[in-house]
Amino acid sequence: MPSLLPIPPMKSKDLTTPAISVSHPTYTLLLVEDNPTNLGVLFEILNHAEFRLLVAEDGAAALEQVQYIKPDLILLDVMMPRVDGFEACQRLKADPGTQDIPIIFMSALNDSVDKIKGLSMGGVDYITKPIQAEEVLARVRVHLKLHTLQKQLQAQNQQLQTEIEERQQVERSLQLMMRAVSHDLKNPVTGMLMVLQSLLSSDAASPDADIAPEAPDTSPPDSVAVSRSILERMNESAQRQLNLINSLLDIHSGNHDSAAEFLSSTSSSIPEFPASAPSLVLHRKPLHFQTVVTSVIEDLEPLLNKYQVQIRVQVSETLPQVLGDADQLWRVLENLITNAIKHNPPGTEVAIAAQAQSSFLHCWIKDNGNGIPLNEQPQLFEAYQRGSAHRRSPGIGLGLYLCRQIIAAHGGTIELQSVPDQGTIFEFTLPVA
Repeated sequence: MPSLLPIPPMKSKDLTTPAISVSHPTYTLLLVEDNPTNLGVLFEILNHAEFRLLVAEDGAAALEQVQYIKPDLILLDVMMPRVDGFEACQRLKADPGTQDIPIIFMSALNDSVDKIKGLSMGGVDYITKPIQAEEVLARVRVHLKLHTLQKQLQAQNQQLQTEIEERQQVERSLQLMMRAVSHDLKNPVTGMLMVLQSLLSSDAASPDADIAPEAPDTSPPDSVAVSRSILERMNESAQRQLNLINSLLDIHSGNHDSAAEFLSSTSSSIPEFPASAPSLVLHRKPLHFQTVVTSVIEDLEPLLNKYQVQIRVQVSETLPQVLGDADQLWRVLENLITNAIKHNPPGTEVAIAAQAQSSFLHCWIKDNGNGIPLNEQPQLFEAYQRGSAHRRSPGIGLGLYLCRQIIAAHGGTIELQSVPDQGTIFEFTLPVA
């Protein structure tokens, strides 16, 4: 194995070596020169600048040395016996282990053809003899710096590629998990739907009659009669939950072929979470916003009664239809109204209003509750953000994030205005059909 060869400095009347040192004294250079005088001059210049130096007397020796120690840069003479500089460069660049080492050619030849030949073979620069100390140091430092930056960039690219692969693996795991969870949720909802639809299709059930067992005398003593209207509401609610579960399956399976419309939430105002947030699959059609509001309030009636919430609806049936996905808009209203109920004291008043403006329907959900602290408001639409009142209600902080994603996918916007101790207003827009 070759070692660092100390060469006694050779005196030269015409040589003046400037006292210049580099900030990285650990750089290793390989000097390939068959002329002892030129080699001594070059060694003295670079040794004075505190580089670590290797030497080789010709191209063959250089090719042998790089198999043991990889230099940071090679200064390569062109005219040499056995293996000249051009051939040595060609073989170095053909070897994956040495192809990235920068090579600076040295030659007394001043022919542009030779310079172009050297650069075309992979050389990064050309130094013309007789050697000038300032020129050698300047060119060496520039190319060492460029090479260092290139290696840093390659390392960063490799790290980025590794992170991308890790993220893709996490995303695949999340997709599998979501599909499994959605499947587990889908089975009981499907079973409940079958029971409800069977009861609704019973011949014994009249439009206004209670649905009770056919033989009361043989029924268990704890049987409860259920009206058709309640069963219909339970059936609609279960169907809505099944649709939402199916939408989760669509999102995380990447299967958008069966979707009536595919809109991606790519607005710059939407927080980028997750890093590759699934796109929303919307089944949009013209619908009356008032119908969606009524359905949500009916489903939330037990919760409204529990918290003694007074709700006022100011949504006219004469408003123009919106172009939207009924299940996803139901999800938005349910989230916003539920937040107003659970994050405020009993007896809170909640108002729902809407009016047409230009080509959009502007909608408001307003409460006179506690309000939201000013320092919490900017982050509330981001994923996993929960306000200071979260201890009073369960949740993981995705409700408002999902609301914003859904409204943005419809082509609208959502904002909030809140004053502590006075209440909160959520305002969002939906495109008119």
